Amino acid sequence: MVAFAAAAGLAIQNAQSFDDSNLRRRWMEAAMEASDEVKAHDAFDLGNLEMIAEKARRVSASTVAVVASVGADGHVSCRCSVGAPSLTRGQEITGATLLHKLLDAGAPVASADADEIFDADVARKLGPVLLAAMGTEEGGRNRRILLLARSVGDRQYSQADIESSAGFTSRLALALDLVEANRMREEYALFVDRDRIARDLHDLVIQKLFAVGLNIQSLRRNANDPDSEQRIDVATTELDGCIRQLRDTIYALQRRDGGKELLSGSVLRIVQDAAQASGFVPQIELDGPVDDGISDDIREQLLSVLQESLSNAIKHSGSSQINIRLAVMENAVVLTVRDKGRGFDGSGTHGGLKNMNDRARFLGGSFTVDSTPGQGTNVTWSVPARA
Repeated sequence: MVAFAAAAGLAIQNAQSFDDSNLRRRWMEAAMEASDEVKAHDAFDLGNLEMIAEKARRVSASTVAVVASVGADGHVSCRCSVGAPSLTRGQEITGATLLHKLLDAGAPVASADADEIFDADVARKLGPVLLAAMGTEEGGRNRRILLLARSVGDRQYSQADIESSAGFTSRLALALDLVEANRMREEYALFVDRDRIARDLHDLVIQKLFAVGLNIQSLRRNANDPDSEQRIDVATTELDGCIRQLRDTIYALQRRDGGKELLSGSVLRIVQDAAQASGFVPQIELDGPVDDGISDDIREQLLSVLQESLSNAIKHSGSSQINIRLAVMENAVVLTVRDKGRGFDGSGTHGGLKNMNDRARFLGGSFTVDSTPGQGTNVTWSVPARA
């Protein structure tokens, strides 16, 4: 009888060892697949993080997987979420004890209680949780965390899961860092070229425009009628406007310390991409300290709203005249996109318009759509400057 019990115990241990070995192998295969996809994509974006979260969710038999970031202020917020219940992007995660344990130790941590990491509404639907650090956010600013959770009543994460998750996140952090390093090298080469273009624009084009403007103004002496003087004034005003736009372009082309693209440069790039796709150039006006007065959180949401609203205007308005104005004031950041197209009836609470409204509300701002059939649409997105 004793011999039988010993044999049974040994069989159980062997089976557990076999299961653990298979589990570690699956984690490793998932890490290799995800790493290959990141490298093949060769771009750091939200899609990479969602793909990583989904592979981790599947290999760990989890209900939900979240990639979160730890900001400089210590706050932890959701970057992406897959599975259910889903967290919204930007939602704060408040499980201080478990998070601090992870950040202090650097090694993955697990708990049987989702209350230790999620708020009450989310935690009541979940059971065991597992947290693992995953390198740094884009540009090395913040730390990333992978959060996994199973449903209420599911088994806890095994030691094999905990150890394998460390290898998974380590490999993926390296892949993301390599992609980011490649992007920074490409951006550096682009910035060098932009600096050269900016110098040429400043030294050659603006000087020539100034010279033309002075020559036109000198014609006033020979102008004998009000009509000629008015035409000279119009030409001079247009030249002054061209010079201001060139200065804005030069400023946007120039490199910011640390190698990060200026916001004005990102805005102009989106507008230029839209111009290539549409066949006409939207008019843009920048007002205020655009490159100095906007936080990274606002910048990210703003660029998404600009791209969405510009795309909507080009696709649906039927207008070849689109005006964009980005104003940065002491208390607010205001983006306005106006077209003179066909307009529409409706509340503006669906699709892309709803996304823009959600982005404004997330930052404590507002979003309005003023559209009249046959006359065009005016979209205004406003958020506090210190959101």
